[in-house]
Amino acid sequence: MIGRPALVRAESPAMPMIGFLSSRSASDSVRMLDGFRKGLVAAGLIEGENVAVTYRWADGQYDRLPGLAAELVGSPISVLVAVGGEPTARAVVAAQKKIRRR
Repeated sequence: MIGRPALVRAESPAMPMIGFLSSRSASDSVRMLDGFRKGLVAAGLIEGENVAVTYRWADGQYDRLPGLAAELVGSPISVLVAVGGEPTARAVVAAQKKIRRR
């Protein structure tokens, strides 16, 4: 008896992920997020369809930025968006330096 060929399912590539770090809160960033998402769409990226976005919010607590930045830098993101001025940028740079040294 000849069996039927096994059905082989190709695995789809992982969806690219954008890391998003802000010194502010999500509720304080509604307009900025709207612009960010419109920019993604203009680039052909639709959140949840062909790109994932993982958000980290410091909620105005700048001492949280280094830990949040380290979480994102250590995750499988393709790109990191850092908003909220110099404190956010410094946290990302510091997190990257720590990971590179390992």
